[in-house]
Amino acid sequence: MDQNKNGDKETFLTFKTLFENFRDSRKIFRLFKSVNEAQSLHKVFFKSQGDMDDTEVMLFAAARLGFLLYWVFDNLSILSKLKVLKSDAKTFFKPSMFFWWVGILFTIINTFRKIKNFKAQAKKLIEATKADPEKKAENDKALAAIKNKIFACQKTLIKMFGDSIPSGAGWGLFEKLGIQVGDTAIGLGGLISALISVEEVYSAAK
Repeated sequence: MDQNKNGDKETFLTFKTLFENFRDSRKIFRLFKSVNEAQSLHKVFFKSQGDMDDTEVMLFAAARLGFLLYWVFDNLSILSKLKVLKSDAKTFFKPSMFFWWVGILFTIINTFRKIKNFKAQAKKLIEATKADPEKKAENDKALAAIKNKIFACQKTLIKMFGDSIPSGAGWGLFEKLGIQVGDTAIGLGGLISALISVEEVYSAAK
């Protein structure tokens, strides 16, 4: 009986090790995410800011910097797990979660601001149509485009609020606030964000 128990335990540990190695090896593809964020920052500061005003540029930059640092610490954690670095991977976990949360926070602020601006634009179009009914078709087309942008912002907010649960829990925000957040809530937040991301990729591919 003891031999069977020992054998089951050894088998379990073997498969557990294989699973963890496979999981960590897949993460190597995330090593260049920080480069993407750095490129976004370079573009907004040195190339094109599009139709963003100064406030939106700063909020965007703060969010991208947060995500960049998140990926830096995440990458250090991956390299530690793969034994490329001798550091303990756990030491990079909280910093990565904190900067992920920072990126999310500034994205939420910026997105609320965008929605406010889009609603102001929509109101002007409605008033312009009342003043000049002949431009109704043109204004309705522009209004529909604005409504699509607002809907996209609303999806971004849902996604960010979903991600704020695992990121906040990861660096200890809820613990500091005395709020108990279980694994179910953390998993649900991540799932909601993931589903919206998949939907966005699918819609973009159409």
